[in-house]
Amino acid sequence: MKNQLLFIGKREDGSVIELNLYWLALENFSDSVTELPFVEQYILQKYILQLAIEEKNLLEKKRTGQLNRMHEYLVETFQQQYNEVYDRLLQYQSDNLGNKNSALINQMNAQLIDIEEQKKKRIHTLNKQRTIILQPPKKIAQFELIPNGSSYRVIASDYYNLVVAHEKANGRKLITMYDNLGLVDFYSERFNGEERFIILTEKPDFFISESHLEDLNNIIDKTYIYVIHGDNFEEINLTNNF
Repeated sequence: MKNQLLFIGKREDGSVIELNLYWLALENFSDSVTELPFVEQYILQKYILQLAIEEKNLLEKKRTGQLNRMHEYLVETFQQQYNEVYDRLLQYQSDNLGNKNSALINQMNAQLIDIEEQKKKRIHTLNKQRTIILQPPKKIAQFELIPNGSSYRVIASDYYNLVVAHEKANGRKLITMYDNLGLVDFYSERFNGEERFIILTEKPDFFISESHLEDLNNIIDKTYIYVIHGDNFEEINLTNNF
């Protein structure tokens, strides 16, 4: 069983994106809240169901590999037990003058039958674990957010190609994008293992909250703010500026 909390959002252009859980911690919300009539967003239902199916497929793929290895181990183990008992059976049968080993022979035959039955039960139980049942995603809450201009963050996925090109041009080949509005937006790494965490903004006068800086504490010396200027970035190292 696996439970996972997901945040998704529909943008003004109708596209749907996934948000990092950290977006709630950004604390750039006004105090005013207006309750609106509920409108079901079917495009969000479709998107979240697709995410759930993809997660189920990943779990099935991972579990199938594990179960295949367990299946091979069980077959090999039971076969080894069977062969050992069968070898003893042959010995007793070859030295059974006057039926002196009849009881042992019957015992070995019973053990062989028991080994086969145990093998079938264990493999049946194992194969039942291959099926993963997907429960329908349950919506916890729905909000309509109106930007108030106080956040310096941007949607990282909008700049994926730009960031990848910039990092590669500067010798950083291993590049990962995190879910939108996470603690950081991107991670990159040089061939020598030098790490870099990236936060994107369009505001030259950006301000990072103390809570965000505290959360970045363990990686702050490796964290850079990329201020977006068209197709270029101004790189600002957090350690030198905060």
